[in-house]
Amino acid sequence: MDNVKKQVQPFRIEISFSKIQAACIVGIHILAALAVALAAISLIIKFSIIICVLVSCAVNWRQIQSSKPCRLQYTSSGAWEIGCNTQITPIHILPESVITPLVIFLYFEKQPKEKQSMLIFNDAVTHEEYRILTAGLKIHCFND
Repeated sequence: MDNVKKQVQPFRIEISFSKIQAACIVGIHILAALAVALAAISLIIKFSIIICVLVSCAVNWRQIQSSKPCRLQYTSSGAWEIGCNTQITPIHILPESVITPLVIFLYFEKQPKEKQSMLIFNDAVTHEEYRILTAGLKIHCFND
């Protein structure tokens, strides 16, 4: 059999606001507030914790709303790069990354050896871009 390496054309994907991620964050905060409300603790403690949960939800919501889109790109030289704002940084995708139909748990190293992670929900990019990204990650990161 011929041992032909699969090729993927270079691509650049803008990762923007995800409604699914926002719904998950709000849902988790609602569940936390509900759990505290149903707990057998004094009313003043319940009220204090619920206020903290609501403040956390508001802070997280504001952070999601104000976050700027990032770019993930695969270059013609076979390198991965990530760009937020105007800075583009080369990265190395780690094998701990997980790809599912709903979300990509992307683990990567920036230079020098700075590990980071990123969630990429399928609604943060177009359907076609999500398909290209998952294929590119499978071919160039998990089949070496």
